[in-house]
Amino acid sequence: MAMLQGMDHRILRSAIPNGLAFRVNDPPFLIGQLRYGFNVGQKDAALPAAIEIGGWYHAGAFSDQRFTAQGVLLANPLGSGAPNQLQTNHGLFVLYEQLLTRAAAGSDKGIGLFARASVAPSDRNLVDLYLDGGLQFSGLTFRARMTLSELHLTT
Repeated sequence: MAMLQGMDHRILRSAIPNGLAFRVNDPPFLIGQLRYGFNVGQKDAALPAAIEIGGWYHAGAFSDQRFTAQGVLLANPLGSGAPNQLQTNHGLFVLYEQLLTRAAAGSDKGIGLFARASVAPSDRNLVDLYLDGGLQFSGLTFRARMTLSELHLTT
């Protein structure tokens, strides 16, 4: 049974028939992103690339992932077990995409490369540093008539 803010989802659905609820009493969550696209290579054989940077901010309170309100480690049996409450949370991220080769001349499909990274404070986020990358296959057709639209490999 799904619960939303301690309420049975069937009760909530009957109170809000379309399921859309604007929550205006919660702290705000803001996210922003900028994207810059460009071409790499000579004019006729240029391959598209893009870089995106962004960040997010949440004005709410978050539990410390390591310490109690008294400054003792959460894992310490002598501590209260109640995590320290930290105000606000934020993070930054970046993404780079590059088409390496085209599936056909003039096509926007082919084999591409991507890399992503993000950082956030370690005291209030379980994942404070994230890095990955891989290859993207788009619009490639194999002999068995199977089309691979997209595949992401991460490390």
